[in-house]
Amino acid sequence: YSGISIWNVDGWGEILAFPGSQDTKSVDFSPDGTLLASATGSTVKLWDVTNGAELLTLPAGPTRTVAFSPDGHTLAASGGVAGQEIKVWDVESGAETLTLSGHSNWINSIAFSPDGQTLASGSVDKSIRLWDMTNGRQLRTFTGHTDQVENVAFSPDGRLLASASWDLTVRLWNVANGDQLAALAGHTEWIKS
Repeated sequence: YSGISIWNVDGWGEILAFPGSQDTKSVDFSPDGTLLASATGSTVKLWDVTNGAELLTLPAGPTRTVAFSPDGHTLAASGGVAGQEIKVWDVESGAETLTLSGHSNWINSIAFSPDGQTLASGSVDKSIRLWDMTNGRQLRTFTGHTDQVENVAFSPDGRLLASASWDLTVRLWNVANGDQLAALAGHTEWIKS
């Protein structure tokens, strides 16, 4: 089977397989653990974790990453034109609420801030962008990586953003003003996460 499976970590047995989940690039659990979202092909799928039922299929365009907001009410995924946009949906209704545009190449990673008010995105275009989730406005662009950004993550207090890149560095950024605080070097291969 080459799709999504849920496993029992105590006994390492497969609990549930999700039919129709082949070509999945990324998954994320809802904060309450009842739903699973997947970036599958050119769609985002929403699954019931208790029985594996597919609840929603949302057209996204070519997608690589998906994330629930901290409150579980919003779902975001890369997609749109050539995977260069971010689509945002209301989880309950499945209605698309925002499309975020600004990257010039594939988006590899997205992450919500701990308060859910901001979304960060990292791209093959070597940039990281910060978005206001109330209106979809781009707040700032972080530049400094010399190769594609593979992953982004907020610190628990939301003040720092970490980015991992094929340029062999992890960089730390000040979210409030976009300043680069550190470039952590030492890896000898691409950093994926």
